[in-house]
Amino acid sequence: MTRSRLPLVVGLSVVMSMPALGEISGETGVHVAEADQLSEHFRQFVDDAIDEGLLAPAGSNPQATPVFRGRLDSAEPSRPVPMSTGCTAETDLDFAPYISLSSYEDFLHWRAQKLSDQESIRPIEMAMAYITIGLFAEARLQLADLEGQNAELLRDFSYFLEEGRVTRIDALNQAAECNPSAAIWQSLAKVTMLDPDGVSQLNASLTLYRKLPWYLKIRFAAMAVPALDQMGEPLLAEKMMADFTAEQIARSPRLSLNQAILDMYKGGLVADEGLRPFLRNSDLRSVAAAALLKHGFPIETEVQNEVVGNIVENVQRMPDGQNIRTNLRAMLDRPAEITDYETISRLASLPTLQEPETRQLLSAQLVRRLEADFSKDDHFFKVAAMSATFLNRDLLGESEEAAEVLKSATVVAADLGLVNVVNEFANDIKQDDDLASKRAEMAFRMFDVTALRNLSGTDPNNTDVTRLAAMSAIMARDTMWLQTLVSKVSLDAATLVDLIECDAVYGDWVLPENFYVAAEQITDEQYIARAQAVLALRARGSATGSRKIHLNEIPENLQLISQLLDSTIGGAL
Repeated sequence: MTRSRLPLVVGLSVVMSMPALGEISGETGVHVAEADQLSEHFRQFVDDAIDEGLLAPAGSNPQATPVFRGRLDSAEPSRPVPMSTGCTAETDLDFAPYISLSSYEDFLHWRAQKLSDQESIRPIEMAMAYITIGLFAEARLQLADLEGQNAELLRDFSYFLEEGRVTRIDALNQAAECNPSAAIWQSLAKVTMLDPDGVSQLNASLTLYRKLPWYLKIRFAAMAVPALDQMGEPLLAEKMMADFTAEQIARSPRLSLNQAILDMYKGGLVADEGLRPFLRNSDLRSVAAAALLKHGFPIETEVQNEVVGNIVENVQRMPDGQNIRTNLRAMLDRPAEITDYETISRLASLPTLQEPETRQLLSAQLVRRLEADFSKDDHFFKVAAMSATFLNRDLLGESEEAAEVLKSATVVAADLGLVNVVNEFANDIKQDDDLASKRAEMAFRMFDVTALRNLSGTDPNNTDVTRLAAMSAIMARDTMWLQTLVSKVSLDAATLVDLIECDAVYGDWVLPENFYVAAEQITDEQYIARAQAVLALRARGSATGSRKIHLNEIPENLQLISQLLDSTIGGAL
């Protein structure tokens, strides 16, 4: 026996002695009013005892239970105490008795009929009636002074229908175990949390759905159909909408929204036109926007951010014990959008999503988004993906599939000349020839001699690195560094022309003679003219010796330098 029931038992023992006390009091002159008051108290105690399960109503056949003796009797063998299932007559969420209520006028008529037969209506009944017609705040007012699981269940249920948030799925689960009438609401809760188990359960409970009172059926469909769309279950959604006529759908904004969502499955160039008007409705905008994103249609950034906020909020309020990863997969299973990077970033920062398996799921989702954007021709998407990669390096570090994404991001950052970003990525990925070449191109563009000197030491066999390093040595007039490179430089036509042109621009002619001998042997028509021009310039310089450049010749020389740089790194950007 629980501690909370002890005062009630003590009270009962006192009350059971009240008739005897009344007789004694009558002999001593106690007023009849006091006896009536004691009788009233007695009735209240009996009612409380029945509610607590300590007494059974008349005519019932209660199971025998052990008698509490204050201490265990060692002479009597212990017997198992039956455990309460928590089921009561009012935990079934059965709205069949309220099927006739579809408006406030119906409610007034129902209440008048009730009061014609009885003095008052129990608060639980009033709350159920208010919920039936969608007056959720009024229902909670009826429950304000009530305690116990019945009142708590109805309060939570009213919030669920009003705001679409499940606060205690365990209460709905218990109610469904007690009575099949509550199973339909359990399935709705699972569906709104994008739990696949809810789909099969709802499909099996369609008969109960069709028997719901009018407003509750509309509210049920309004909550279920968008969620079923997110899970890719349009057939079940169509079954639910088939319960309404075209005229009924047209009269209800929420049913009209449902129909517009299902119409997108018909395809066509204007499949999104039916949903666009709902973006102007503040109550329905986020639902319409989520459906448009699900089907790959663009929406405004402000509305996208609202959808992101809703997804994060939905995850934050998921009840304990639910399969969060299953819900996340359904939430994130949509065409890639740039704002989805923010969604994943915000989800990854939530304390409830720090389990390794969950973070791996988020990382895999992020990799999939990034791969899609890096594969596009639009440079804007690639830059957005590079930025998202940089901001989510920690999350990507938990995925074995992130190597290619990090490499792609490094290439984009190098093309943009973002040295610090490239250096950060370099700490997270394994270097290869392609990345070394990109880093060398960036260093050459920015005349980062130190970076090229380091790369030429770590990647001496990379032809791009040695070519650009040799050109930097010529430009820096560092002949000692150049001498360490010339034996490693490839003597293909493209590399030879780049090097002799650089040598010609800076005018010191520091390249070894064998480079010019090799340049004379170039036969590739793409490079012959350029090589011959440099060779002729060098020959004239050798004949006349060093000369000064006049002011009027400076623009021509600067143009030559610009052409050289363009030919060397023209493909980098």
